Amino acid sequence: MLDRITPPPASTIDSVDLQQAVTYTLDNGAKLHVIEAMDHPIIRLEVIFQAGNWYESNVGTSYFGTKLLTEGTSKRTSNDISNIVDQYGATVKPDTGLDQVELQLTTLSEYFNNLCPLLRELTFDSNFPVDELETAKNIRIQEIRTDSQKTSVVASKALRKRLFGPGHPYGRSLTESEITDLEAQQVRNFHQQVMTNNYELMMVGRIEEHHHKIINQLFGQKTLDIKSNSTFYPIDGSQERQVIRKEGALQSSIRLGMIWPKKNHPDYIGLKILSEILGGYFGSRLMMNIREDKGYTYGIFAHVFALRHESFFLIGTDVVKEYTFQTLEEIYKEIKRLRTEPVPEDELMTVRNYMVGSFLGEISTPFSLAEKFKSVHGYGLSYDYYDNYLETINSITPERIMELANIYLNEDQLTEVICGDISES
Repeated sequence: MLDRITPPPASTIDSVDLQQAVTYTLDNGAKLHVIEAMDHPIIRLEVIFQAGNWYESNVGTSYFGTKLLTEGTSKRTSNDISNIVDQYGATVKPDTGLDQVELQLTTLSEYFNNLCPLLRELTFDSNFPVDELETAKNIRIQEIRTDSQKTSVVASKALRKRLFGPGHPYGRSLTESEITDLEAQQVRNFHQQVMTNNYELMMVGRIEEHHHKIINQLFGQKTLDIKSNSTFYPIDGSQERQVIRKEGALQSSIRLGMIWPKKNHPDYIGLKILSEILGGYFGSRLMMNIREDKGYTYGIFAHVFALRHESFFLIGTDVVKEYTFQTLEEIYKEIKRLRTEPVPEDELMTVRNYMVGSFLGEISTPFSLAEKFKSVHGYGLSYDYYDNYLETINSITPERIMELANIYLNEDQLTEVICGDISES
């Protein structure tokens, strides 16, 4: 008889056999990373440009240079491009970022050869029509105006600016005046001088030999003029509390953060575990205290954001405005507990199981495997990172967590931003 009462025995997972990307070099030196999934009748091809905010000379050229890749070429209008993509039931979408930007094609594998030339055209021959640029600029300005009324967005932007400094690529945000002043030729120059000279490709799905050949023909023949970007941007942040008054706001948005070690640092994984305990899942300490016990908020989180050149730690929540400073007190109490009290073994086991289970859920599809590859490759790491990740989760001790908290999570090192209808306390 099936036993529905006794849970199955738990087992420790300390390593995984990930399907790894295979890297090829095209004729021009560009890299093509491939994950085959022959059971899936689709292909996703991404052009990954090393061309995010970090590479800009004119603010906004990366954002609009990416957004407008699908809005016109010397041969086709945006409507022409949309009609071709729709004809094959495919998708083509750009994605902006701070360190890199992407252009992604997803299609049934049988139509790949029909659509890959279009992706090549969008990659190298986008002409950034002035009317399309003006439309995109107006849309972005309206988004900024809408976001300026949201305390959560205002606080998050202000914290990054506070952490890195207003002139740092990770600290600045596009302003209306910067968008208004941006010219189409500046965007074209960024596209031609930066984007089309420094790219890699990632292909996932039912991939056959002829797909490799067509990619090499279309993307491997352009002569590349790669210019190394060794620009150093000093961090010019401030740890002073910033209160942004938003009259009439019913909630206060609280953001606390600090610069933490980069993803290639030996302590990075341990700090991820520390962050999970504090506020990384529904049963975390911040959630149990501030949501479940106090009822100040619907949700609160702690997270480590890994960027290519820096990483930062963030605590964020939106609370009833009357409980703003009480919430801050409780956050600092939980931080102090991590520095002064060992994490109980049963709590640590819960976090271990949660993190390992989440990781396994993130490697269940070919597309998620591609993301896992990009998540190490983009930081100069290898697949060994994931074995280290699981090993650290399983072996870290309460004493080590306390040690990390005392090194990296002192209350007086956190930068605070509060946005809402409140006054300085």
